[in-house]
Amino acid sequence: MSILVDQCVPRKFVRILKAWDYSVVTVTEHIPANSADTDVIRLAQQLDAVLLSIDLDFANVIDYPPDEYAGIVVLRYAIPDEEYLINSLQKMLDELYREHLRHTLVIVEPKRYRIRRTT
Repeated sequence: MSILVDQCVPRKFVRILKAWDYSVVTVTEHIPANSADTDVIRLAQQLDAVLLSIDLDFANVIDYPPDEYAGIVVLRYAIPDEEYLINSLQKMLDELYREHLRHTLVIVEPKRYRIRRTT
């Protein structure tokens, strides 16, 4: 399982995830940067990848039910809180990466993360 980084996520996170030894691919390696959300999530399904995004649309469990995906992680933060967010992201991945992320929506915020499952 890899992490598919949405085009809206700062490239800094790609470097960080790779430094943490995660398998990382970017949306723009496969489809255009301006692709619709439905194309992005379909790509995540095709790659059996966890989607990492800052697009809050992916946090909508009605439109994107977690049980249909390998995992969706949405980052919510302000730039001044980025270091706290990075710490929360690392903790979440340490605790959930791979099978515990499957069929799960995780909202990562500075100093915490929240898990949502629909099944």
